[in-house]
Amino acid sequence: LLMRDDLLHGIHSPDAKTCVRTLAHIADMGKGGAEFLGYEADVASLLDDGRLDVVVAACQALGAMEDVGARYADALGVVLSRGSEKKQVAALDALGAMGSPVSYLANKVVSSLQDGNANVRAAACLALGSMGADEYVQELCKCLGDDVPKVVSSAITGLSYTSSGKSYASEVGAKLGAPQRDVKIAAVDFFALHKDLVAEQAESIGALLGDSCAMVRKSAVSVFLSMQEEASALVPSAVRVLKNSPDVLCKGAAAFALGSIGGKAKDQAREIAKLLEETLEDKSQAPDLAAGIQSRLPAELRFPACAAISALAKLDGEKYASDFVGLLDSNSMEIQIAALTALGDIGAKADAVVSSLLQAPEALVRASACSALGKMAKLNGADPEIVASVADCLVDRSPLVKASAAEALGFMEDEGAAYTEAILHNFQERSVLARVAAISAMGTLGIKGQMYASEVCRLMYDDHPEVRIAAARSLSRMGARGASFADEVSSLLDDPLEEVRDGAVKALTAMGDDGKPFLAQDPAQNISALG
Repeated sequence: LLMRDDLLHGIHSPDAKTCVRTLAHIADMGKGGAEFLGYEADVASLLDDGRLDVVVAACQALGAMEDVGARYADALGVVLSRGSEKKQVAALDALGAMGSPVSYLANKVVSSLQDGNANVRAAACLALGSMGADEYVQELCKCLGDDVPKVVSSAITGLSYTSSGKSYASEVGAKLGAPQRDVKIAAVDFFALHKDLVAEQAESIGALLGDSCAMVRKSAVSVFLSMQEEASALVPSAVRVLKNSPDVLCKGAAAFALGSIGGKAKDQAREIAKLLEETLEDKSQAPDLAAGIQSRLPAELRFPACAAISALAKLDGEKYASDFVGLLDSNSMEIQIAALTALGDIGAKADAVVSSLLQAPEALVRASACSALGKMAKLNGADPEIVASVADCLVDRSPLVKASAAEALGFMEDEGAAYTEAILHNFQERSVLARVAAISAMGTLGIKGQMYASEVCRLMYDDHPEVRIAAARSLSRMGARGASFADEVSSLLDDPLEEVRDGAVKALTAMGDDGKPFLAQDPAQNISALG
């Protein structure tokens, strides 16, 4: 109640900055916060506020509440019909976030496709798609001919959200060859959502692995990653890029993509292996990263060697294990991490050389070494000396390394269980990441880990939702000792956050007969708790 009062005080503050900041916090709390604290009417009242930034923030907060905020969709419709450009865009974004429950307003939204402002037209395209407004797909398709690329890409995205948008696959496919980056990306993403249509555009999608823009290559790779073995129709075009592109970065993208397909691309392993020597980084993103326009590409799309390591680990990992070991001496942290990840994934018997990197100066390398050793131990058995070295990392100065060490010990069975006291100590870590990893590890360490069920239970009352979820999940893995706390786990069914309620239902379900009495008799209620 104090939290609700504080939030209401903030949104009704005469200071616009305080009001906007509070509304942003409410937006972060999403649907669960609105259900628990019931402030949606107060937020909706601000749609009539005279301050532009406040109205925009109120729209965003209502949109984040999804169907709870949808009760005030008509008020958003008023903002849409009377507001300035920024208000219209904010209202459209909110209606889109609310989805199908507000589809009755699609007849108002569709008129915005004719607005003179491109930002409004683009937002309307996205809103109609998110509403599932199939009756207006023809109008969306017309926007594919808009003069502004942002509107075209938004129209493609809007079509991808509708059930009948697939009927315009050929029109969208034509945009795979557009000159504008965002249009190509939207077109690729359309087919990533409609995998049954990929074969028809396989040549055009695969060819984009050779695009000059890294973000377009990333989007093309994502189709391979999502389809995996089902992406066989894409193989020929990817192989052509791998063998014929003059750009080593494009070759790397093709290698990364082919690796996700598995056995059907195994015959390309030798060609891919040539990229292990290409250790220079693509830094073309630097200006956009500095400006905050883009997020950093994964290492596999910046270092061709990383792409090759990732692909070869999936295609024929044991054959190239010695090459991966050799790359542990690389001057590039990203290449070292890729090699460590590959060695762990294939379960290579290289724990001695990998353990030497537990002393590396970079925390990410130390963490990756811990993870690799954990995976190796799971597949090959644990060496007590190696286990002790990993356990030493529980007191590393980096929370990430502490977390990786705890996770690795969880893979090491009886040998890892010898360090339960050290893992328990990390229950008090300030870092949420380290605490969650320690809690999770305790649930995998058999009888010795189960002895700490009561300590795990106490963490279900932690302020951080990730910790509460981890505690419930860990108890569900602790057999009878963990199940004896089913009553306490059931208290999380009333948590204001959906993800915590979800975790509680899953934990109680995993407890079997012990958890069943605390679950709703009507299965639909449990599904509702899962969001």
